[in-house]
Amino acid sequence: MRILTGDECGLLKEVIPEISRNANPTERGMVQASADCEGVSRLDLQFGSGPPPPSMRQTRRRGVLGLVPVDASLLHDGGDGQTQYADSGSDHAFGFAALRADGTVEAWRGERPNLSAKRKGAPTEPGTYRRLGSTPSGGGGVLPPPDGDEMSAGRPLGICAASPGSGSALAACVDTMGRLSVLDLARDLAADGAVVARYGAFGKGVGASGTITATKGNFENKDVASALAMDPAGARVAVGGRERETTLLDVRTGKLLWKAKN
Repeated sequence: MRILTGDECGLLKEVIPEISRNANPTERGMVQASADCEGVSRLDLQFGSGPPPPSMRQTRRRGVLGLVPVDASLLHDGGDGQTQYADSGSDHAFGFAALRADGTVEAWRGERPNLSAKRKGAPTEPGTYRRLGSTPSGGGGVLPPPDGDEMSAGRPLGICAASPGSGSALAACVDTMGRLSVLDLARDLAADGAVVARYGAFGKGVGASGTITATKGNFENKDVASALAMDPAGARVAVGGRERETTLLDVRTGKLLWKAKN
């Protein structure tokens, strides 16, 4: 088994639970996921012997908010210039996308070690990983970046993905104001055409700022969206949250298909 994790400072790690047990006798049997532990490898340290590139340095603005699996054969290879490479045609290849706290989305491809027929047991070697591309940061990101205040409205919240066929790999991202962006991971993430739709899940425009009044009177909720899901066919997306109805929307148009009141 291999577990991919991301933390609040942007560190991506691969964990092999079978060999990453805690050596402390009082905590024996617990999985140890420290970055310097055997069985745990950092994805950002696979890119040559020098320090990670600036776009992969650890900061809280680049914290990992969500990871979703994606068919590796559908991902666009944006050529980030990294040295490691995983073959998308291999049976051992897999892909995933990551949403970061600055509103950017990255596409990654990995490959598990290939065990020969003579070797038995679970593989203990780390996989190889390559970042294929990333959406622009700042105002050009998939979601509006935070204002710098951790309590400000409109923080990126989560990501979900589906493969609807026809060579597309759709991912939907939403912030806590319900502003939603849909992108096609089969396209170049650095190009404008990667984002195929933008709309507000609760009827608020994607360019709007401030708050959404959710109850009678002057009470205001700055962060109203808290959940996001997409159907396997990539046709519909559902967004729900505190003090708001659950809305079911057409993925590509944002048209409201159904809603349930709180």
